[in-house]
Amino acid sequence: MDRRTLAANFVRSIPRPESLSEHAVILLSVTLLFISCVDIGFAGNMGKMLWLISLAIVSYMNIGAGFGIYVASVAIYNAKHVWGEQSIFDRLDSFGLILILLTFAFSRLRRDSLFRARYLLLTISFYILFTLLHTQARGLLNWFTFAEFLRMFGLPFTIFLVLRIASPSLREIRSFSAVILILGAYMAIVSILERLGMYSIIIPPWIGNPNLNGTIGSGRSGGPLLQAEFNGFALGLIYCIILGMTSIERSRYVLLKFAICLLCVIGIFFTYTRAAWAAVALASLFLLFRPSSVLGGNTIKRFVFFSIMLLLAGFLILFPSREARERTGDTGTIYYRINLWAAGLSMASHKPFLGYGIGQFESKASDYQVSTNLAPEMVIPEEGSGTHNVFLNVLIEQGIFGLVLYLLIMAQIFLSARGKTARSNGSPVSGPWIVAFTLVYFVNAQFVNIHEPVTNLIYFGAMGMIAGLTATDQLT
Repeated sequence: MDRRTLAANFVRSIPRPESLSEHAVILLSVTLLFISCVDIGFAGNMGKMLWLISLAIVSYMNIGAGFGIYVASVAIYNAKHVWGEQSIFDRLDSFGLILILLTFAFSRLRRDSLFRARYLLLTISFYILFTLLHTQARGLLNWFTFAEFLRMFGLPFTIFLVLRIASPSLREIRSFSAVILILGAYMAIVSILERLGMYSIIIPPWIGNPNLNGTIGSGRSGGPLLQAEFNGFALGLIYCIILGMTSIERSRYVLLKFAICLLCVIGIFFTYTRAAWAAVALASLFLLFRPSSVLGGNTIKRFVFFSIMLLLAGFLILFPSREARERTGDTGTIYYRINLWAAGLSMASHKPFLGYGIGQFESKASDYQVSTNLAPEMVIPEEGSGTHNVFLNVLIEQGIFGLVLYLLIMAQIFLSARGKTARSNGSPVSGPWIVAFTLVYFVNAQFVNIHEPVTNLIYFGAMGMIAGLTATDQLT
């Protein structure tokens, strides 16, 4: 390579001023988000105000980065709201969502974009209307049931549509992934610090508050989400996104991405959540043995990376902690889930076509408990605890009709993202990565309630951006 070519490559590698300014605003917004949650009087309040201003600017410049920062704000603020029972108007992330939607409406909403997503838009609209009207007809629609449906289905589907219609560029997907990388590092480090009992240095400070954080003393890391199952679920999705980043930017910060992947794996282990362990293991094995562009399509690199993962997993298996031994030997939660699922199937058999309405499993499950040969009978409390299975939950609440609609929506979401990779050799992610990412989501969703907004926003947001990606045929 001659000097002229080297010089040209060097010049092209220098970030443009607008790129530098954009990166600076994104980094500033992330920094202000963390300052805002320290809650140190005037500085904390100013941090909240400045963060909202910065989020509006970032969202206008780069909707991928703006959405990623919004997801980070939900990860920080939503758990405090749920467990602290604060008003939705006390949550900073609620205003962040309003800014994201306003930015989309004024700068990205186009009639032709709506036309391209018309079938999915109609299906989702019909599903939402059917569910809400059916619940209202049964006299069950109130703020609580509406908020529950919004967290589980309404907001995730809306976010998918918004980001697909927004038609983000590859640059914006890169920015989203970079912010999620930061979020993953933060959540993994918090999980590790929790395991070490170092609550005094964790931000936000309410993670160390035993009145809010029920995982304190349990030996399991709940992270900023304050619940181990959700923490492991979210870290698994982030782990997949970081692997996907290596196929977008194959030579940039590879060691850093691998290091954060390892941190995520350690964080997932410390949640002691078997569904999260199984999901990440299955996704990793699927990517390892599938030809794909993940990890740059370099077979040696992929085997080295996953070998490190297997060595780490082997070490943790051979030298397990007390909590790990207890979790792997704990059959009580397995038996309890079997009893829940049996009660759910019994409920569904009584009203199979339209279901019971939103949120009715928790209040009625104990009335439908049945004996099963698969597990000892365990008492289901009267207030219930959720189905811990997304398909069964939809079947009970919305019947066979609602389940068919839900499956149709999920199939369209998957195929629209998967189809984007199939139609263009320049797609930023591979088909196998789409499968692995979806695998992590649905393996967890069969054992964990899916009302946590962070996990839904990460999955449906990423799928929406991939499905709406513009000009993939020109990407390299």
